[in-house]
Amino acid sequence: MTETVAKSIGDTGTGKDVGTVHPWKVMAFLFLTSFSGLFCTLPLTKIMILDYKLMYPTGSAIAGIVNSFHTPKGAATAKLQLRALVKALVGSFIWDSFQWVYTGGDGCGFQDFPLFGLNAYKQRFYFDFSPSLVGVGMICPYIINFSLLLGAVVSSGIIWPLLKKKQGEWFTDPSPSSFRGINGYKVPMGVSLVLGDSLFQLIVVSVKAGRHLFLQQQNQSSDDDQQSCSYDDRRRMQSFESENLPIHFAVAGYVILAAISTAFVTRIFPQIRYHHVALCYALAPPLAFCNSYAAGLTDWALGTVYAKLAIFIFGAWVGKAAGGEIAGLAACGVVLVVIGNSAELMQDFRTAYLTLTSPRSMFASQVIGTTLGCLVNPFLFAGFQRIVGKDHLGEAGTLYAAPMAIAFRGIAALSVQGIKALPKTLHSPMCTLLLPSPCASTASPR
Repeated sequence: MTETVAKSIGDTGTGKDVGTVHPWKVMAFLFLTSFSGLFCTLPLTKIMILDYKLMYPTGSAIAGIVNSFHTPKGAATAKLQLRALVKALVGSFIWDSFQWVYTGGDGCGFQDFPLFGLNAYKQRFYFDFSPSLVGVGMICPYIINFSLLLGAVVSSGIIWPLLKKKQGEWFTDPSPSSFRGINGYKVPMGVSLVLGDSLFQLIVVSVKAGRHLFLQQQNQSSDDDQQSCSYDDRRRMQSFESENLPIHFAVAGYVILAAISTAFVTRIFPQIRYHHVALCYALAPPLAFCNSYAAGLTDWALGTVYAKLAIFIFGAWVGKAAGGEIAGLAACGVVLVVIGNSAELMQDFRTAYLTLTSPRSMFASQVIGTTLGCLVNPFLFAGFQRIVGKDHLGEAGTLYAAPMAIAFRGIAALSVQGIKALPKTLHSPMCTLLLPSPCASTASPR
């Protein structure tokens, strides 16, 4: 939002187009938005953890470590795990040091190793020697790994090369990250694929939840599924259900926190209005479910993808004259924080389920952690501002260029131009509905 980042992308706007990012303002924004994400997907926790049995690899891995401590040979196992952690720490440090010697910049070194050849590397097929991704692949079911592999082959090996051949006809910007170029196809197509799958699952989950409530009202039980499970699974399900948070608590908490945030976020960023923030919170629950569902399958949180969509929608809605760039970035922050926290909470609930921990205790610990995050992160940001200088943090070409800030600012700058900023073949009635033209007072109706 700062003028420094705006200048880094060639935007010389002032006034409503830029804003000061004061640490106290960041702290107030985090306190207003962070806690609502903890209530967002609570009503669907039982279905996602117990019925769908989503893996949530990070939560499952943590649960595996914790459970190993509480066995007859837990002390011996803990010693072995500690030795393995120390070996992994030393090996990782040595390997990173070795990689650093052979890294000369972006796209260079072992993090972008052309294992399949240079032609495949140009199509984004390479090996980055990431042990965390290897570990997630070992935890996830094989069908998920094959699905991701097939998607990578179809997208990077077939679709994107075909789109690149349309450069000059469908788009002119050669930059791979610009929304005026091929990235204008990648983000909408990626969002539509994830939303299509996840929203279908949301409808299925809603039907199952309604049926479950109906059976409860009719005093009918569905113990057949539990009887087919092992003793350990039945014990975990009983423990998780007995300590689960009630639905009315989740709904009431989300509505109250969303109302408070709607009332005060507009005072922090006057460019965004009350109905814009209210719409963000209305759209957040289904997006949070989609994000949590994807994280449960693949351990990938796609919050930034949905946040980019929010920038486009609200930036185009507000328009350049009314400060649409700041409004889009503020809406992006609301959506990103809300749906990101909900996915993290589901990871913790998966750990709670596997370790027989009370979900209420896990929720309380998440509240404490969120509070600490709202306090610590603004001071860390203030420290960077003091070390680098407010006028240099986010400056292109410097050590602290903040490339993600520049990328999001670039998207915001394009959003205020409406759908005409996207490649022409994406202009459709649906895009017109999602990305309205800038609401300048002199703009003619479309």
